[in-house]
Amino acid sequence: MKKLIESIMDIIPEMGDFFYSENKKENRGLNASQEMAIIVIGNNKGSIMKEIHDKMTITKGNLSQVVEFLVSAGYVERDRNHSDRRRISLYLTKPGELFYSRIMKEYVRNFNLKMNGLSEAEKGSFEDSVNNILRLSTMINRLNG
Repeated sequence: MKKLIESIMDIIPEMGDFFYSENKKENRGLNASQEMAIIVIGNNKGSIMKEIHDKMTITKGNLSQVVEFLVSAGYVERDRNHSDRRRISLYLTKPGELFYSRIMKEYVRNFNLKMNGLSEAEKGSFEDSVNNILRLSTMINRLNG
């Protein structure tokens, strides 16, 4: 079990490196949590804070600060549900969508560059493995509340 935990801890930075160029991240004026929030909101339009939190590795308090900054910077807007005023959905604004689009293009480009050295079979195996890890970790998290 200890070896499995070590492997999981080792894979996290390895996976993150897929998306960045050799120069790492360029400075886009946002910190890593703010940028990740834009990506998560862009990938999950209309999600509520709990759903966004579940996809990020920051505290709820930090997420609230990140979202507040992104709203004040004009990247994100809140939409209060008329039938349940406690439910607030998050969406990217036009500037947020442009930022998201630019980040995703860079991530796709860098990811493809790093995958170029693999055969098609290896790429398929990698994709299957990532999908299995996601499926199983989601199942484990749901079983354990």
